[in-house]
Amino acid sequence: MAARPDRFEFADDMFMRRHRGAGAPVVNQFAWRLPGAYDPDAVREFGAALSLGALHRRATRATLPFARGRWAPSPAPAAIELHEDPIGDDEIIDWMTRDAAAGIDPAAGTAWRLAAVPTDSGALVSLTAAHAAADGAALVDAIVRAAGQGEAVTPIPLPRGRALIADDLRDAAGQARAIRQWARDRRGAGPEPFRTPLTPVTDDPELPGTWVTPVAVAELATAELEALVEGG
Repeated sequence: MAARPDRFEFADDMFMRRHRGAGAPVVNQFAWRLPGAYDPDAVREFGAALSLGALHRRATRATLPFARGRWAPSPAPAAIELHEDPIGDDEIIDWMTRDAAAGIDPAAGTAWRLAAVPTDSGALVSLTAAHAAADGAALVDAIVRAAGQGEAVTPIPLPRGRALIADDLRDAAGQARAIRQWARDRRGAGPEPFRTPLTPVTDDPELPGTWVTPVAVAELATAELEALVEGG
């Protein structure tokens, strides 16, 4: 079926299942290290702009079997946390890790959170979003639009009443057709190649009892990033 901006695609469904307990939630996080104190009003203004765009959405279940879940505007207020107690520069990664793990739930409409905290050398502003709601490119796009470089993209509202059921019925029928086509294409294709079953990482006796999703950090200087962007 053709992609629709409000319907779940494969990756949306996969990452939402992780949020619902099948694995560990995955988030994307952008952070700005400032040389001085952060401006609370500027952070609130940035958060308000983010809440007007595509990032501020809620994951909803379909009303019928086979129909895909969908995204709808979030009724939740923007999640903005302004901290006053400073952290050490050597605590930044630990603080970001804790911040990334708290309170993100696309099904509740809290798919993202903005936070700011003073540090020994200045301040840190962090934007975290569920991977289900925004991959890296979508998060960058949301940041750029919230900064005033482009119009906000508003999530599509849910249909109401019979219109909602009718829309889910059409989507379910389209999914059923896709499954039938896949089954026809598989006929005569021969057996699937043998694959070694994957062992869940948490069953490894060499690992600690509590497994935490690995963290990857990329740090970029603002001037170097701007020069790269301007250079095309």
